Amino acid sequence: MSFQIPNSELQIRQSNRGDLFGELWETFNIDLTSNPGKILNSKKLELVLDNSVLTSAAGLHDLLIFDGRYYAFTEDETFECGVGDDPSVAGNWSIETDLEDNDITTTAVVFDGSLRISLNTNIASYDGSTYDDNWWTAVASGTALTTAYPHVTETVQSQKETFFVTDKNLVHYLEKGGSPKIVTLDSNVVACCLAPALSGSMWVGTYNETSGKAYVYEIYVGEVVGSTAVYRQAYPIDAQAVLAIWVVDNTPYIVTEKGTIQVFNGAGFKTIAHFPFIFNGKDLRGVRPGLIQDSSRARPIHPRGVKVVNDVAFLLVNSEDTTATDTPVSTRFHSGVWEFNTSNSSLSHRAALADTANDYGTSTLDESGALLVTDNADAFLMCGAGATDTGLYVMKDTPGQGWFVTPELNSDTIQSAYNKITHKATTLGAGETINTLYRTRKRETIRGTANWISTTEFVTTDDWSGVVVGDLVRVNTGYSTGDWGSITAITTSATTYTITLNRSIGLADATSKVYSDNFKLIGAEMTTTDGEFKTVGVGDVNPWVQFMVILKGEIEYRSFDSKDNAKTTRS
Repeated sequence: MSFQIPNSELQIRQSNRGDLFGELWETFNIDLTSNPGKILNSKKLELVLDNSVLTSAAGLHDLLIFDGRYYAFTEDETFECGVGDDPSVAGNWSIETDLEDNDITTTAVVFDGSLRISLNTNIASYDGSTYDDNWWTAVASGTALTTAYPHVTETVQSQKETFFVTDKNLVHYLEKGGSPKIVTLDSNVVACCLAPALSGSMWVGTYNETSGKAYVYEIYVGEVVGSTAVYRQAYPIDAQAVLAIWVVDNTPYIVTEKGTIQVFNGAGFKTIAHFPFIFNGKDLRGVRPGLIQDSSRARPIHPRGVKVVNDVAFLLVNSEDTTATDTPVSTRFHSGVWEFNTSNSSLSHRAALADTANDYGTSTLDESGALLVTDNADAFLMCGAGATDTGLYVMKDTPGQGWFVTPELNSDTIQSAYNKITHKATTLGAGETINTLYRTRKRETIRGTANWISTTEFVTTDDWSGVVVGDLVRVNTGYSTGDWGSITAITTSATTYTITLNRSIGLADATSKVYSDNFKLIGAEMTTTDGEFKTVGVGDVNPWVQFMVILKGEIEYRSFDSKDNAKTTRS
């Protein structure tokens, strides 16, 4: 049997369906869209403004460009940076003192030439010099908004530019030069996200406050029954919450708290992809059944956490388990920015949030937040979320470290001898590496708190009796997040385990959350001296095998090729 990435049609897809489908089973910090048909290491998404600068802001709720400036809206303050300045330099950001009347509902949008910023019960206006904190009620004659619910803003071009804002089970809209209208949705839902369509309609995602189903509503400006504004249609969703909604080629897509991505097919919403935790009985933080959080930052995806570039949607996701702090709901489901390719329904992990220079990104977040795709020379992605506290992160031109894992590759006969695999990549630079791991058995993932006693050793009092020499250890939070090592020695004393790794990734007295599974390292590391390809031996006989490839540096990975020989008897 031969297995190749990309496949014969030059496809590289992560399907997240079981263990056998697609070309990829797991990804971390992997770029599949910049150069289709190749696997690239993602650039690092690094912390620029931390919690001390953002003055303990509870959430970074919006990021946008207006009047030649980047704006970052936190709960209490607004930061700005000139578009001509590098947003990855902390000193280029400053507080806009005119815009400090924010609150937990804050989103912003440009309407009629000015910023419109949602507040707790009102909407402010800012034209670049003058700020009016009661524009909505005093100038536009709108009805005061309901406190403590998300007030998400958006505009749509119908015959006139039209402003929309969500308000519990209401959606207000205002045509330019007109008077506000109110569309009333079902009483048990909360409108929480908006997406305009080219047809002039506004798609509205909701969550259900009790335990029923969510709906997606389609609103057309000007449609009324008598003198009352109405929605055209309500589509039931097989979920309790729509976390985010976006439009590609005039077709709406949604993501739900169950981890499903659904597309509108003309009659309703159909699931076409899902995150890799579905069916495992876990719930994401902020969306427990019957208890969907009203705070936008408490839900796994903020309504401003999705942006579209061509046919790719980027989603900023918090994968933390609702019952286990600093633990993702699945070892395959890392927090950070994911990319969903609408052309092939591939859903893969693009970039984790890295707090310090020595880490490659955390697997869990403290909260969700806004995302902005700038696609300029200084920063491709910007986002606001929290690995430990609220922060502003920018994708700098810094090489990172990531990995991909293949599906389980089954023998065409009873079992096969998995002899070798070949990596092809553009010649690596100094310090860049490609490492290969594999497994032919499965065991439960073992987690623990690592207290580092040196760069290569940590102790844990968690039960690591199931771990053996050669097993893989990965760091998901704390010091050296996103890094890895293989176990070279294990010693025990009562209930304390001392673990020694083959790589220097720790720091004495630092703490990390780590997890271990039984991928084994193949010792032949690919480096710059190997040129454009390297073949490494496996030497195991089994009915199946699964491979993991770890890329460090600015890697352009061209292909993976696994060869085996059929064995009909036990070796």
